[in-house]
Amino acid sequence: MAAHERTVVVLGGAGSVGAETVRQLSQRDKFAKIIVADRNVEDAQNLAQQLGAEASEIDVTDRAALTDLIRGSSVVLNTAGPFFLYGTEVIRSAIEARVPYADVNDEEEPILELFSTDDIDRAARDAGIPLVVGLGTSPGLTNILTRYGAQEFDTVDSVQIALATGPWTRGIAVWSHHLHAHSGQTTIYRNGDWTQVPAMSEEEIITFPWAPGQGQVHIVSHPEPLTLPRFFPGIQEVVFKLGHPENVNRLYRDLSKYGLTSESSIPYGTSEISPAGFIAAYLSTNQADQVFGFSKLTPYSMREVRIAGRRDGRPLKLRYQVSMKGGPIESGLPLAITAELLADGEISAGLFSPEALDPAPFLRAFPELGARSRLIREEEPSALA
Repeated sequence: MAAHERTVVVLGGAGSVGAETVRQLSQRDKFAKIIVADRNVEDAQNLAQQLGAEASEIDVTDRAALTDLIRGSSVVLNTAGPFFLYGTEVIRSAIEARVPYADVNDEEEPILELFSTDDIDRAARDAGIPLVVGLGTSPGLTNILTRYGAQEFDTVDSVQIALATGPWTRGIAVWSHHLHAHSGQTTIYRNGDWTQVPAMSEEEIITFPWAPGQGQVHIVSHPEPLTLPRFFPGIQEVVFKLGHPENVNRLYRDLSKYGLTSESSIPYGTSEISPAGFIAAYLSTNQADQVFGFSKLTPYSMREVRIAGRRDGRPLKLRYQVSMKGGPIESGLPLAITAELLADGEISAGLFSPEALDPAPFLRAFPELGARSRLIREEEPSALA
């Protein structure tokens, strides 16, 4: 389809990642029409006016209205989180409307639901559309780096992913996601099978050549251990770890310890509220920022992907380290690139996670992300190709 005929709908388009996705789509100019769809219609209208897009009010939980909105568009992009609440049903709307779909889903439960059977994959194939889930920065670029590095191997035995980052965005949906990811039990892949371990366990320090130099990371609930083993037959281990500045890590530990990450509602006056819902709302306020000083923290975004396996019968270990300027662009730009691939027909029908895609278009965008990188091969550092 020619660019002058294409329409892309961005759900949650007035949020931090959604708005950046809209900006990237506008700058890249591969779609004739961009629709900023959000339940906060005033913010959507303001953004649309700035960028020459259109605005639409939508509640993604209204299945019929959502299906009507996206029907006939070229691509629908979903940035409306948290995905453990909204992700799967939005995908069902995309299938019903027969519109190619991509999102930045970064939560375990919806990914597990999508890939635990072949129902969604089969429905997408029957509808003749591709569905790409989890293509932001992580999951997304982390999976892309894994796929890129795995090309060096004949067989991959293990993948260890670590992301150390500052609190770039502090909206309610972001805090809800992080509270969810840092609590309870989470799934990793170990000894050739999925297993449950406590969130925030197996803490370690990752050393980087860029400021702040080190990242304290721990296991959290994330999709990479759910999808990568499906792509690399015979792999024995996939573990994902995330970390923030120490005061933020400590905050998550304390909140989890005292049950304040619980999503079970409790009575409050004549209504109900969950501890996690209240905490997410509070942490997104200026009042909380004055207490915790989130906005005063020096921002950073660094990731490490460690791959072990064999090549030509011999053990091989690679460690990719990448630093980026961080912020919503880390998710918005990869999602915009995916939209173009979908519109160009470069992705076949079915359900896919990021490692199934060609890494090249995403790696070419690294300069736009301010990426600095290095490759450590058998403990010997060299430049990343």
